[in-house]
Amino acid sequence: MSRTRSCLEPLSHSPSSSIRRTLSGGNLSSGATINLSETQLRSTSVAAGVALGASATLRYYQDAKALFRRTTEPHRLVGRVAERETIRQFCSDHILTPKAGSLYISGQPGTGKTALLKEMIRDMQSAMEKAPFDIKILTINCMTVRDPKLVYHKMLVELGYESEVGDKEAAVNAVETLVLGEENNKIMYVTILDEMDQLLTKDQEVLYKLFQLSSMDNSKLTLIGIANALDMTDRFLPRLKAKNCEPQLLNFNPYQVSEIREIIMDRLFSLESNDGSAKEDAENKGKDDSNVSAAVKAERPRVAPLMQKPAIELCARKVAAATGDLRKALDICRQTIEMVELETKKKEKMMARHSVPTTPTTEKPMPLQEISLADLENRIAGGGASLLGGRIVYSRTYSTSSVPSLSIYGGNSTLLNSGVTIQEAPKVTIEHVKRALTSAFGSPMVQKMKALNVHQQIVLAVLVIKIQAGKTIDCEVGKVFDHYAIACRGSNKIGAVSRGEYQDLINMLEANGLVTLSKAKEERLRKLALVPRENEVLDAIKDQTILEAILTKAGVKLNTADSE
Repeated sequence: MSRTRSCLEPLSHSPSSSIRRTLSGGNLSSGATINLSETQLRSTSVAAGVALGASATLRYYQDAKALFRRTTEPHRLVGRVAERETIRQFCSDHILTPKAGSLYISGQPGTGKTALLKEMIRDMQSAMEKAPFDIKILTINCMTVRDPKLVYHKMLVELGYESEVGDKEAAVNAVETLVLGEENNKIMYVTILDEMDQLLTKDQEVLYKLFQLSSMDNSKLTLIGIANALDMTDRFLPRLKAKNCEPQLLNFNPYQVSEIREIIMDRLFSLESNDGSAKEDAENKGKDDSNVSAAVKAERPRVAPLMQKPAIELCARKVAAATGDLRKALDICRQTIEMVELETKKKEKMMARHSVPTTPTTEKPMPLQEISLADLENRIAGGGASLLGGRIVYSRTYSTSSVPSLSIYGGNSTLLNSGVTIQEAPKVTIEHVKRALTSAFGSPMVQKMKALNVHQQIVLAVLVIKIQAGKTIDCEVGKVFDHYAIACRGSNKIGAVSRGEYQDLINMLEANGLVTLSKAKEERLRKLALVPRENEVLDAIKDQTILEAILTKAGVKLNTADSE
């Protein structure tokens, strides 16, 4: 029995109208006495009970928000069975076996490429320690390499060698000496290059060299590259096949509905397994269910905490249809849990202010009604369901709000019970997910711009640059083309289209309602006007490396409010 309830019980049997208590400390002198009425003491006890239950409930939301952050590593990765087996086989053939090789992993952002590879490397630690040769693993995020040729310097630094930043040729020679050294030097160098497309140059010398080093017979270099582009090796490195140093390819498809649903459920259930009060409640429930057959228990569906099943389904379907980016689904879950947390705080504050009814002793328990198992989850999310003696019951009076209405003096009051379980906490509903989806994916205009090809998006980025620089007078078709061509050349990763193709781009943007064209005697003198707002354009092209680099170089501040 909770501490709060034990304070309340004597009050119901005490005939006295006031209680004398001795307090010391605070603003009262030691040994001073004050009179507390029965109502005042009940109010104090109830407030303590509310605070006790509230702290337990809010702790669940805080743990859940931390678990759904992008930077949090889950206790295990769900799904990706085929990709996991491919990586495991490659590691067995080219890491646990002293044989050089290369693997290129591609896929859209948020498909779990880097996370799965890290988990596989962690799981192989014991096997690598037992190998009859040393294995050194280097992990380099190429976004941090200013110049592609400095990747050799970065490799030497990661291995613990001293290297001068300015002497690029010496760094290349040092890396060659290490990976093509003497045969009695039993060391395998495993180099993982995340965001590998950042090493692209005009002649692609750096990438050609790295793939070539990992394909030589006497090499000790195993190269694993990770990037978004599926056809990077075919489009930018066409000579790899001719030189017989083409890497093994592995593509990560966007997450499907069932995969996103399973990942969200797995994270929610991990919260329940860490909740001590939930375990104790399950043990008590097991005693009550001793007369229920094992077959009936097995048929009971497992209910996820903190989120209703329809809410999880809606989140999974919308994200899978839009991008398949798991990070976006995690963001939505975190935002919806934060919404329910704020609503619960407001509800509990209001209950604490109105915690003493006029006649608390005359309150009678509400009649109970048995409900179907299929309706259990929504009843629990509404705050009215409970399990008594193996039977599912709920009070006839329940709140229509997304945050349940809790009774202060009821026998099963959640807030008066310090042992509140995670299943009793208010849950995320479909309405919460709808609000988060609107915030995450923005307006239809943003979705339309995300579907454009990269050249059309560069044209829109150029218009934003000119507008923010106060040069709207220069937004003529011909001048925008000149700026567009300069931006493409400056990126070193994409070539500008011809003037004729550029005119087709402008016509398609106008047909999509993204720009308007004024009339002029010559086509190149027609003025372009941007239809969407500048922040919508920035939202649409966010997380695209080439476009972000163009905007950053021009001094445009990017929208980073949603990034973790």
